[in-house]
Amino acid sequence: PLWPLDPPNLAGQALQAAAHSSGGTAVAYRYERNIFYGVLKPDGSVQTPGAVVEGSGGQVGKPSLAVNGDEVSLVFADKPPAADARAEIRWARGKFGEPLTNAVVIDLPPGGPGGDAIAPAIAALSGGRWLLMWTEGTAPYTLRAQTYDKKYRPIGDALRVSPGTGNFGQGSIGVVGDQAAVVFLFATGLGFEMWGTVLQCG
Repeated sequence: PLWPLDPPNLAGQALQAAAHSSGGTAVAYRYERNIFYGVLKPDGSVQTPGAVVEGSGGQVGKPSLAVNGDEVSLVFADKPPAADARAEIRWARGKFGEPLTNAVVIDLPPGGPGGDAIAPAIAALSGGRWLLMWTEGTAPYTLRAQTYDKKYRPIGDALRVSPGTGNFGQGSIGVVGDQAAVVFLFATGLGFEMWGTVLQCG
C-alpha cells in the first residue's frame, strides 16, 4: 500500500492521476468529504503522502488534476456548510512534488448565469498556461471556460462552451497543442446526450 486511509472502512472516490516529465505521478481523490493530494516517485513509491487539501469544510465534488512543466493544479467544487451557500470552485496550485495545502476560491468571470459553480476541469496549455472549464448556474446549467496565464491571471474573456439554450454540464478536456477538445453532457427529457466542441487556445 502507498498510505493508509482514515477511517479505513470507506472507499476512495474519483481518483485522478497526472504524469510529470520526471516519471513521477501526482494523484488526487475524494475521501470522507475531503480532497486529498499526494505524489509518487517514478518507481511508484511515495514522494509526498496523501494529505487533505483544505477547503471550506463543506461538501466537495470530484477533483480534476493537471501538470504543466513543474507546476501542478488541482481544482474541485466546494459547497460551504452554510445552508444558503452556493457551490464554488477552488484551485490549489504549486510545485510538483510539494504538498498542496490550500485551495483558493476562484472569482468567476462576468457574463455567466451566476449561482452554483460545479464540476470543474483543468488542463495544461503551452507556455505555462491553463484552461479551466466549469458548470455554472441553476438548472438549466451552462458550461463555461477561461484561459489563465502561468501566473494564474485570466487571459481575455471567458467562453461559453455550451449552446445558448439547454441544460449542459460535466465537461472534460483533452489538449493537443493549442487546441482543446471538450466533451460534455446535454440533459434531455429522455436522458442524456454526449456533446462536444473544439476550442482554439493559442
